[in-house]
Amino acid sequence: MNAIADQSLVDSVFKHLQKNFVEGKEYAAAVIRDADGKEFKAMHMRHFANKICGELAALVVLLNSDEEIKEPLTSVAAMYVDGKPTIVSPCGRCRQVLGDHFPSINFLVNDKNVIKKVTLRETLPYLYLKDGEIA
Repeated sequence: MNAIADQSLVDSVFKHLQKNFVEGKEYAAAVIRDADGKEFKAMHMRHFANKICGELAALVVLLNSDEEIKEPLTSVAAMYVDGKPTIVSPCGRCRQVLGDHFPSINFLVNDKNVIKKVTLRETLPYLYLKDGEIA
């Protein structure tokens, strides 16, 4: 893990979580950062009809930003666990959707309380791709 860059990304998602957390409504924050350092932030959205993970909400923010996106991207999510902000690994749906849009994406994941930077292929070793190509 690139300690300085990735620590600033962890700090950014924790700050976003602290600022936007609403008990019972928005409980996870996500930040996607591009190679130039541009950040796209969002919160998990829960509704009785469905839910949108923070990572997918951040992807929507990114895709609608009119910004030039420089790859590779890095995604991170956080939520409160026992009252403490904690990095959480993305769910399978988020890994798949983010990977469909940006196959070179990296994720910060929580491996037994050790934050690691991993590739999409490391998180989904048998990734489904529409065109059959391996990312």
